[in-house]
Amino acid sequence: QKQKILKTGKEYIKDRVSGQSSDISGRFAFQGKNKSLELFGNSKNKKTTIAIYSNTFYDYPHTLGMTRFIDVKDWILSTIKTAGNNKNVIWLLKPHPCDQWHGGITLKDILPKKLPSNVILLNYDYSGKDILEKSDALVTHHGTAAIEFAALGKPVLVTDVGWFHDCEFVKFPNSKDDYLDLLTKKWHTLIDLKKAKLRARL
Repeated sequence: QKQKILKTGKEYIKDRVSGQSSDISGRFAFQGKNKSLELFGNSKNKKTTIAIYSNTFYDYPHTLGMTRFIDVKDWILSTIKTAGNNKNVIWLLKPHPCDQWHGGITLKDILPKKLPSNVILLNYDYSGKDILEKSDALVTHHGTAAIEFAALGKPVLVTDVGWFHDCEFVKFPNSKDDYLDLLTKKWHTLIDLKKAKLRARL
């Protein structure tokens, strides 16, 4: 039974990343053009590339709550400020794919005019599949992308309690301070990727 579930999970993730998912977030996430992200690093001197996936402002944070930050704005600005000081990493900041569909406030509206030089705001038309393939790891509050990244063998750091933080496929910090401290370190090397991949698929 476990092997059947693992196979189903693997196939579902494959379909989702290929844009075959029926849910709206999945469709928007992987319908973008397959733009190259090679300009963010080169083969001779490639820095670690970590994606930061923002929440939509009308979604899960309100359902599951936020215990370590006031709201999404507080979380994303704190994350950018701390991550920007870690010059060993190039951070790819990705808006939620449903921002434009919902309307209203978007990620761009809450960001400072000037971001740290190693934090890059991506446009909506970047392919989610391309970002996933080019990124070495992921940081998210508790977005579905965590399951996608982990199921494909990439390390994930989450911010707070969510709907999968204790399912043993993400790095779950002990506190807000612990989370921010991890952004300055090589947290992505602390995860058992083989175990995380299986747990995410389950």
